[in-house]
Amino acid sequence: MYLIISLSEKDYLIEWHKELYIIIILVFCFSIFSITGIFLMIRILTRMDNELTKIKKLEETERRRRAGHEKLNEIASLAHLTQKEQLEAVLQVGSNILKLPFGFISKIEKDEYNILVNNCKDLGIENKTKLQETLCSITIEEGDVVFLRDIGKSEHNLHPEYKKLKIETYAGAPVFVAGQIYGTIHFASFESYAGDFHEIDIEFLRLLARWTGSVIEKNLIDQKLIESEMKFKTIVETEPECVKVLSAEGHLLQMNQAGLNMIEADHENQVVGKNISSIIAPEYRDAFNNLRDIAINEGKSGVLEFEIIGLKGGRRTLETHSVPLRDASGSITGVLSVTRDITQKKIAEKNLLQAKAEAEVASLAKSCNSHDLI
Repeated sequence: MYLIISLSEKDYLIEWHKELYIIIILVFCFSIFSITGIFLMIRILTRMDNELTKIKKLEETERRRRAGHEKLNEIASLAHLTQKEQLEAVLQVGSNILKLPFGFISKIEKDEYNILVNNCKDLGIENKTKLQETLCSITIEEGDVVFLRDIGKSEHNLHPEYKKLKIETYAGAPVFVAGQIYGTIHFASFESYAGDFHEIDIEFLRLLARWTGSVIEKNLIDQKLIESEMKFKTIVETEPECVKVLSAEGHLLQMNQAGLNMIEADHENQVVGKNISSIIAPEYRDAFNNLRDIAINEGKSGVLEFEIIGLKGGRRTLETHSVPLRDASGSITGVLSVTRDITQKKIAEKNLLQAKAEAEVASLAKSCNSHDLI
């Protein structure tokens, strides 16, 4: 359905071109004495002209391919672009390089075809339709680049999409995400394709498909990461106990609302970035810093009861469980702690001990009075 001329063939044609000059000289010498030689020289010159035309076309195709690569690199460098903007830019590059005006990127779920992005919104094409009603069904079935030309004169002239839109040229490739077919990227025209669809064009369309898949996959990963972070943040913020993260130097990096309430902070800006040791009661600071050092230097978890003096002067007794916080490479970057307020528990224990002591004193006094009566 298409003619493929590789770069190796281009090299062959150039070498053949050199040999022709030698042949022409020889033929010219014979042509002086032979009319047959003259006709032979004309045929050779005609063939040489045809082959040179092929070389020029190959050079133009290669130039367009390089321009496409440069444009893709330019798009990739624009990190501020949204996924939709990047994909729209990819379609524009593809349309320009392949010389096919209509471009589409689709997502395929089961047997349903969904258009994610296209550069021809005025065509009135439905965003959702059955996969089998689109030419992309052929691409999915092949699992590779498909190029169709003069569809009206081909075996696909009864295809639902051709009957509906009269598309004469189609070039599409499957888009893979995480190793699975996600959808397609394809280009089309109402006109018959002018020229040949070379191996260079096929490789370029494969490149567009890979590039599109990487953009979509990165976006999906980013979305999952954001969702995970939001879920974690919700859990932390609704946790009734203090959850905080300290740097290796003891500076507060993050604290939930329960923790801010414990230290009597009205807003996290009052404490984030500051050394948390300042609110630890002086007699407990060494033990608190030692707990952090054990987590950072030895990678061990620990438990500590200590007292704090809040930003508004209130004194509380807390119990903290600390563990080392590691990054993706396993290096310890800080300390994660879950801390609960045990002030009321300590007061209750103190009152219980005091009541017990008072009861023992009362019991002893009663016993002594009994002995005095005797």
